[in-house]
Amino acid sequence: MLKRKYPNIKLVACIPFYNQEKYYNDTDKARYARILKEADEQVILSETFSREAPLKRNRYMVEKADVLIAYCKKSQGGTAYTVNYFKKKKPFHKIIRID
Repeated sequence: MLKRKYPNIKLVACIPFYNQEKYYNDTDKARYARILKEADEQVILSETFSREAPLKRNRYMVEKADVLIAYCKKSQGGTAYTVNYFKKKKPFHKIIRID
């Protein structure tokens, strides 16, 4: 929806490992497929699952980002880690926090 409103936005699907959707329920698989269909680019960071794969994905996204838009309700977990990592790596960049 935002891509239609702001045509210069690029949607890059950053996928931690190949075939990750096999762990999803049917509803999430359908949503995942719709998102991939809308993506301008897909980046798959690993061929196989590992426990570190989501962390590597989050770090990769921070390294590539100029702005972080985050919906983060907890002080721990993957999203909280990514927000804090962004603050540490890019202290002068913009964070838009949605509460």
